[in-house]
Amino acid sequence: MRIPSYVLTSPLLFTSTTALTIAGRPANPEFAPLLLAQDYYDGDVTIVDGGVANWTGGADIDLAGNAETQALRYFSSLPDLRIIYNAAEVYYRIAANKHANISKPQDLKGKRIGAMEDTSAEYFVRKYMASLGLGASDYEAVGGFFCNSLPCEAEDALPTKLANGDVDAVGMWEPTLQLSIDALGEQNTVVFTQEDVYREIFLVYSTKQKLEDPKSRAEIKKYLKALRKVSKELEDADLDIAVARVATVMDGAVEHILRKTWGDMRMRGTLPLDLLDVLQEEEVWSAEVGRRDVVPREELAVMIDRSVLDEILAEEAADGS
Repeated sequence: MRIPSYVLTSPLLFTSTTALTIAGRPANPEFAPLLLAQDYYDGDVTIVDGGVANWTGGADIDLAGNAETQALRYFSSLPDLRIIYNAAEVYYRIAANKHANISKPQDLKGKRIGAMEDTSAEYFVRKYMASLGLGASDYEAVGGFFCNSLPCEAEDALPTKLANGDVDAVGMWEPTLQLSIDALGEQNTVVFTQEDVYREIFLVYSTKQKLEDPKSRAEIKKYLKALRKVSKELEDADLDIAVARVATVMDGAVEHILRKTWGDMRMRGTLPLDLLDVLQEEEVWSAEVGRRDVVPREELAVMIDRSVLDEILAEEAADGS
């Protein structure tokens, strides 16, 4: 049963009374498939604000949606964390101020580049700059916050920083990146795109405990089947249909933002074959940021649980769907 709207509650105070509780950020486009899956799920769903971090606060959630970097950030403290599905893959962009003498990617050398710290955005900026032959000492990394609509509520929101000249460029996920362009003005902005440096793998997470419990596993499987259906529909839909559908469930969605950014997102509906390789590479950065030892590849592999998805794929194959 599709609930009329999502409910945001404090993850520390929440007590689950519904079939599934899912943590995520409804304002992020890549989370939209998890909201739309309620159209095909015959149970009740509650959405709580957050993500993987909610489990660290003791929240009783069944699923979470987050980028792959957050798996690495929390796996050391949440060894029962499990990756079970890939809802979307997103290619990030960099928006830079033309008036800061930036016209090509190499001009980012020596500039102030804003990104949210300890997130996929920070990792993306580092990888993008490395692809230009530039190291951490060749630019100034500036922290900032995401923004869901203009004017931004947070004082240190990255669109505000770019518009005010506190940073020369921003590397972030949507809608913050497009809002940075809007805040500065398209005529003042140069945008650098990439598809061969980094992709955010927006994953669906659960826990070993939830997957081993027959009742919760059954509900999770039902929800993933609904999510698979949404993934296929959005991947095959033309731009107008996809944007209109996603806009109905996104928190504060602005259709022009979705229209301009939709081409940077892919609805995969499975688990990437190279996921473990990606996690192993990113773990070096995550351990450095977290000031901890690198988790070995064999331990990272434990985090990936393909069993529920494999069951669904086998059933689809048997049904010819």
